[in-house]
Amino acid sequence: MEKRSEFLTIKRRKNLTISFYLLPALVLFFLFILYPNVLSFYYSLLQWDGLSTVKEFVGFKNFNDLYHDAYFHNALWNNLIYLVTIPILTFAIATFFAIVLSQRNFKEAGFYKVLFYFPNIMAVSLVGVLWVFIYSPRNGILNSIFEMIGIRQLESFPWLGNVDTALWALIVPQVWVGVGFYMVLMIAAINGIPKTLYEAAAMDGAGKWVQTFRITLPLVWDMIQVSFIFAIINVFGSFQLILVTTGGGPLGSTELLGSYMMSYMMPRLIGATGAFVPAYGYASAIGVATFFISLIVTIILTRVMKRDSVQY
Repeated sequence: MEKRSEFLTIKRRKNLTISFYLLPALVLFFLFILYPNVLSFYYSLLQWDGLSTVKEFVGFKNFNDLYHDAYFHNALWNNLIYLVTIPILTFAIATFFAIVLSQRNFKEAGFYKVLFYFPNIMAVSLVGVLWVFIYSPRNGILNSIFEMIGIRQLESFPWLGNVDTALWALIVPQVWVGVGFYMVLMIAAINGIPKTLYEAAAMDGAGKWVQTFRITLPLVWDMIQVSFIFAIINVFGSFQLILVTTGGGPLGSTELLGSYMMSYMMPRLIGATGAFVPAYGYASAIGVATFFISLIVTIILTRVMKRDSVQY
């Protein structure tokens, strides 16, 4: 009995120690993630400017207005374009370079890793300014290149000022920023694969392509699945670059759900009252709708990408 009592005391003490170390993280999670999200659900049921003490409960009116809001539909469509293009392009490029840098003995491999990862540590405002300069119609790098190679039609083309090209032009920097981060994750996963598997495959006559599709990709699929879903979730929150570059223009062609939500948190004309105030209730409804859309997409992708793990 004494040994059992001593064992329980040690176990209880260990659990208390673990709880003590987890407590700060739990408090921060509650204060800065859980509590604000629950509060947004509450605010989405109100008509409130975010400043006054008057909060009118309107139920699901904000969501009903959202359902009939053509600007919201436009932002959702743009987000879906982002959803399809950015993660696929980012992962295709990141996986390619991860495989090349991992399986080939480049002396400069470390330099290339830093080079690809560097955009990920740049401030969004700096990335925005850089690409605004690249796309500048007058003295931008891109148009200067077209001028050098003799394509006169594009030497002064407004990439961010054209309705047909603005959104696609902003997809490029989003991919550019994300490639390095996911490349590092993929390299870490690939380096965990035993070299003996590649040596055995090479002895059996398997080339690099066969090794990639038969060994590398199946063994890092779990990392691909988790990272891809993370990239999908990140797309729904990637509106900062829009705010820095186009502000949602021209004519709403680059408006995303996040930037559209932010526009309602800024002072604006509300209805025919002439009141120039924020609409926090409507902005919260946009945020809640975005949350559920991203949740549904995540669940669908988790089921679609699910497959048996390959053991080695």
